[in-house]
Amino acid sequence: MQERALLQFFGQIKQESDTVVDKDKLFTTIFETYYSRIFNYTAYRVNCRYTAEDLTSQIFEKTLSKLHSYSGEKAPFEVWLFAIARNVVNDYYRSQKRNRLFSLDAIRELVSTRQAPEERMLEGERSSGQPCAGYAGGQRTEYSGT
Repeated sequence: MQERALLQFFGQIKQESDTVVDKDKLFTTIFETYYSRIFNYTAYRVNCRYTAEDLTSQIFEKTLSKLHSYSGEKAPFEVWLFAIARNVVNDYYRSQKRNRLFSLDAIRELVSTRQAPEERMLEGERSSGQPCAGYAGGQRTEYSGT
């Protein structure tokens, strides 16, 4: 029912002169009618409230700039509006893929702070002054289990 009233209002403005006041009224009606649904859709897709707020504002900016190109013959207004929302969210994910950054702190957690076995062996040799068991003069000797 809201969409019918909105479309009638939209049709009246299309037929009348395109004044700034009429466009403002139309956009205010669109914004008040669809903001919560567009925000919820965007928040569901990006799973971050702050990003959803930014993307929702971009969606309504595009809606305002492309309002003159809407044709009721092609699709209902709501379908057109959600197509804009879908495209903005897809563009967001494309840009995230291109600008993939990572934190050095995350990598620091992945790197082990323990010494590698080779480093422990070399450190043991340096501290005792003798080669480790199993090596004599740089050549391997047989290890006896006792």
